[in-house]
Amino acid sequence: MLGPGTGDLHVASHFDAEDAQRSSDDDRRWLDVVAQSMPRVRAYIRRVSKDDDEIADLLAETRALAWLGRSEVLADPTPTAAMIEYAREACREWMVTHRHEAPLDEVTVAMMPSQDAMGGDSMSLPEAEEWQRWCVRVLSRLSPQQRLAVDYRYRWSWDYEVVAAAIGSTEATARVHVHRGLGRLRETFAHDPPPPLESDGD
Repeated sequence: MLGPGTGDLHVASHFDAEDAQRSSDDDRRWLDVVAQSMPRVRAYIRRVSKDDDEIADLLAETRALAWLGRSEVLADPTPTAAMIEYAREACREWMVTHRHEAPLDEVTVAMMPSQDAMGGDSMSLPEAEEWQRWCVRVLSRLSPQQRLAVDYRYRWSWDYEVVAAAIGSTEATARVHVHRGLGRLRETFAHDPPPPLESDGD
């Protein structure tokens, strides 16, 4: 005959063993998912960065984000697709940070017309300031998503998939933002053309 509480201990031990087995199975499944998905995750990240150190950091960030949502990943019928979504999130955050780390003078120079486009002559300071005010004024006519999409696509020459990851949208939506942004810019140019340069009158 079992002593008082012995049956309870037996049941508790049984459930503990089941929990341990379930946890061990989940760990094995998680390792399988990571191993199977990493080639595609790495290929996705390589579209964003070619730097090996940055790729390693983004892979680590992807695994960390996916680990926090591990139960959802393991329950997903397409766990590799779920891992790609976490990679997209990691890349989007990296792009935002990377963009904000760009030197201010680099951004300002990129807004100005090149000397080749102006016949090799340098702008005067008032002309440069007027051009900068015009750029800011024109770009302010776009929505934030349109402005970023056009900027990423045409100033940085990013693929639409990367643009989509940067602004947090689908690729189709990114294309729409670029198309509408360019249309708005064309309308704006018609009513608010670039400021004339002194060399234009020569």
